[in-house]
This record gives sequence, structure tokens and C-alpha cells, in this order.
Amino acid sequence: MQSRSTLIELGEAAPLRPFTRYNISIDACTAAGCTSSPTISAATLSQRPDGVAPPTVSNVTQTSMRLSWTPPLRPNGQVVRCASLPV
Repeated sequence: MQSRSTLIELGEAAPLRPFTRYNISIDACTAAGCTSSPTISAATLSQRPDGVAPPTVSNVTQTSMRLSWTPPLRPNGQVVRCASLPV
């Protein structure tokens, strides 16, 4: 019987989605059967948003206009700024 601790790297789990939490466990099997590790939780990092639609302009007057927009289809993280208007 062997008793030792070894780190085994199997490579990357891909493709994963940005800013997503995953639950991960390992199954180790022999001819006698399998056993599972405890589950851990890990999250991928954020990425810039995808699927940003253009704004809609309405109620245009000589001195103002109303802008509206929808959130990104895939925020890929916490959106910290939604609009940047040149003045």
C-alpha cells in the first residue's frame, strides 16, 4: 500500500463563460469502484460586456433629447458604467 500526496494537473477546463461560478469535484476510480472529492466552488474573472445595442433617441427638442438603452445581453461581470456622452 502506498501513502503519498501528489498534485496532478490535467490541464484546463474550457470553454468556460466569463464571470460564472462553477462547482468542481474529482472522481477517482479503480477496478473496485469510484470515490468523489469534496466539491469546491471557483469563479471565472469578468470580461468586457458583449451584445451592447445602440441607444434609442426620442423627444428631441432644440435643447434636449431623451436617450434610452437596454443592458448588455451578456454583461460578463458587474457593469460599472452604462453611458458616455460627449459634451
